[in-house]
Amino acid sequence: MLAIISPAKTLDFESKLTTRKGTTPDFVEESDQLIDRLRQYEPAQLAKLMKISDNLAELNHRRYHEWTPEFAPQTARPAALAFKGDVYLGLQAQDLSERDLTWAQKHLRILSGLHGVLKPLDRIHPYRLEMGTPLCTSKGKNLYEFWGDKVTRSLNEALAEQANPVLVNLASQEYFNVVEPDAINADIINIHFKEEKDGKLKFLSFYAKKARGLMARYMIDKRVKTLKMLKAFDYENYAYNEALSTSHDWVFTRPQPAPADIDLDTAREKVYGMTYDKWKNTYQKEATPEQLAAMEVPTGSMIPTILEGDRIVVDKLAYDLRVPFTLVRIAQWGDPQRSDIVTFESPKDGKLLVKRVIGIPGDVVTMYNNRLTINGEIGKYEAVDLSALPDPVAAAIDNIEVSQENLLGNSHMVMTYRLRHPQIRSSFGPVTVPEGHYLMLGDNRDNSQDFRVIGFVKREVILGKAGAIAFSLDYENYYLPRSERFFQELI
Repeated sequence: MLAIISPAKTLDFESKLTTRKGTTPDFVEESDQLIDRLRQYEPAQLAKLMKISDNLAELNHRRYHEWTPEFAPQTARPAALAFKGDVYLGLQAQDLSERDLTWAQKHLRILSGLHGVLKPLDRIHPYRLEMGTPLCTSKGKNLYEFWGDKVTRSLNEALAEQANPVLVNLASQEYFNVVEPDAINADIINIHFKEEKDGKLKFLSFYAKKARGLMARYMIDKRVKTLKMLKAFDYENYAYNEALSTSHDWVFTRPQPAPADIDLDTAREKVYGMTYDKWKNTYQKEATPEQLAAMEVPTGSMIPTILEGDRIVVDKLAYDLRVPFTLVRIAQWGDPQRSDIVTFESPKDGKLLVKRVIGIPGDVVTMYNNRLTINGEIGKYEAVDLSALPDPVAAAIDNIEVSQENLLGNSHMVMTYRLRHPQIRSSFGPVTVPEGHYLMLGDNRDNSQDFRVIGFVKREVILGKAGAIAFSLDYENYYLPRSERFFQELI
């Protein structure tokens, strides 16, 4: 049997390795070609291509230029120990013995946008390249066309060495799409996980991702080699649900776990390989506790960028220095720019709000049917792939529309309702932003108390810039952590 899993965006290249073993990936030449292509992009172009923040774009721009096809143990580490995230929280590769890793090397594969297919001990350098990235190469307009049938042929070679050639699909759809199922020389078992709550079965992203890693770990622990053994998977109370399963789609269910007392710092370090303090210094450069404030977001006016229950990190020194607990400015070194996400006191009632800067002083802004025009430039709106949306947003896709708004060099997602909120105007202007004022809108255009309600916002009441999500709790699900949103930068 051969299992496949997805990689992770978050990497750990600092914790102590538990093995000296390491192998070389099979597709080094292809990876080198992709790196050469990525090196042609400037950071701003990478940010747009990958829909990531400027900071992450700078980081990966540097990584691409430092990347080498040599995988020395001093600079590269085994893939199973380099990736961090929900799947790898279940896998717990750092606890595997040398014999476990040897078995996994034959029975587990990690799909990768940069490497195609990785064995657990294949050494990699830090990188970010998701399989769904629309990277144009000489072989096509995306990575699926770049890889062609190479991933499928590689999996078939590994399956040919199995006593029982079955492919256990534990990968996300984004990554499994690189596989050609009809060309796989084995049966494919697609694994699904659901949680039961109040008599209803639901797919919950965090649990499902972790469960994929748990099943991969179970296969390693038990040396699984038959369908009967696989069907007996019972880690963390999961059980095979025969009524919901078919011959090629197996469903495992369990009662949804009750909330536990969570030490968030321990959880972050366990999953992401770093504490929040370390993350702050990594992503906020030389930020000090006095500069940063954590703000809980209780409303949905910034969906899909910020969800209810996100706690965001606000840099209070992004624009100026003030006397603590006052609006008195001691020094100023910058002003908010278009597309910044800022916190400010509402001109209407003084409440602390978080919105996006749309217009700066002197801008002429028009909105018609939720489409913006600024200084005569008409915004471009592109449909967003469902897989790019946070789970709560994707679940409501029948009632909403999500687009990528591109205007004046800035790009971010906005959401509208198919049935509009009657109190929110979808059109206004043209209006000219006065000197010393800013025009703010929420990304949830049909459910935001923004310019259309509170008017222009004075510069002096803008308190800071929101840069990232520290952590996130699901208000509708026992306040459980949404770990996939931990440490996510805001764009």
